[in-house]
Amino acid sequence: MKKNMFNAIKLAVIIPIILTACNMEFAKAKIITADAKITPNYFEQKELKVKENNEVKEDTAIEEPTPVNNDEVMAEANNIENNYVPTPEPQPQPEPVVEQSVSSTYYNNDYAYQVLYLINQIRKENGLGELTMDYTLMQIANIRAEEATRNWSHTRPDGSNWWTLHQQYGLHGKFGENLAYGQEDPAEVVQDWMDSEGHRVNILTPDFYTIGISVYYNDGVYYWSQEFAG
Repeated sequence: MKKNMFNAIKLAVIIPIILTACNMEFAKAKIITADAKITPNYFEQKELKVKENNEVKEDTAIEEPTPVNNDEVMAEANNIENNYVPTPEPQPQPEPVVEQSVSSTYYNNDYAYQVLYLINQIRKENGLGELTMDYTLMQIANIRAEEATRNWSHTRPDGSNWWTLHQQYGLHGKFGENLAYGQEDPAEVVQDWMDSEGHRVNILTPDFYTIGISVYYNDGVYYWSQEFAG
């Protein structure tokens, strides 16, 4: 009898303990199950909140709008509406460079008067009067200097005598002619004439009072002529 009562008491003590242990395990299992259900939602909500914060952060990074100049907008609108193209301001243009070309043929009157000066010096040294430059004789001398480039002779290119040109200009009297070519300056040509007997005679003839002198430059060569009259 006592043994049965002891066993009943022991069982009564063990069963609550077992029940208590079972309840604890059940409660633990319930807590774990609840955590398993709660934990995913919590992290999902937390991750969603982070993504939302990122999106808001990107939205808040918008640049400040640039102030609009209403006058410029209206001017541009008017230009587009009226199909207006602004005229560019004129720019200063450089002055055109004019190339100065030297003609291959010309008459050198400065040389002609230098020749006159030199031969008058020679005439004075020989007791003779000075010669005067004559306009008509200068025209004849110009023609003869140019003709000498085509026919180096006292005969004209048409085959006539040199003094027929004087007659064409209405001159009459005593005439003389000196020609030369290739000399570089007046001093050289005068010296060459004085070294030649026939040319020297014309320069020192006392009966000559007027003269026409021409210096014609043609393709790098000077042609010289003297036309005397008395």
